[in-house]
Amino acid sequence: MRSLGSMRYATMPKAAMMPRKKRSVSGFLPFVPPTVTHNDLEAYTTKRKGRTVACIRKSDRLRAAEDMMWPYVLRLKESSWGLPLRRPVRETLKISWPCGESHEQGEPRSDAPDLDNWVKTFNDLCERAGIISCDAHIVEEHLYKAWAEPAGVYVKFEEIIWP
Repeated sequence: MRSLGSMRYATMPKAAMMPRKKRSVSGFLPFVPPTVTHNDLEAYTTKRKGRTVACIRKSDRLRAAEDMMWPYVLRLKESSWGLPLRRPVRETLKISWPCGESHEQGEPRSDAPDLDNWVKTFNDLCERAGIISCDAHIVEEHLYKAWAEPAGVYVKFEEIIWP
């Protein structure tokens, strides 16, 4: 508190006067992206209270794909600070598969896997790892899938600061 004659007023803390910094997480995850997507589910039935109930669960292929990507997602988290991101988030994903002999470097990949379902699986892993607090906070996406070397996923999550 400062005194101005008989009036007293509180000074604003310096941290409150400074603009908020935009936090971001980015990196390249060097693995061959799996082609299994979020829609690879299995139907099964179970008994509950004497009644047969239909249920769904992740397939073994989807679980294996998540297990393969998990260490890379954790490494991305460990290289960043101030996580999870809790504000609205802009996501940039560039997914590349090995070119092989039949595709050129950078050629867009227009066949399976379905891009939005692949991204659902990846975002669920990022949420589970604590990179983003909730995948509902992703309000803007820039997605690209292509044939390119090196194979892998370039990812960037950045907070959107709204005035």
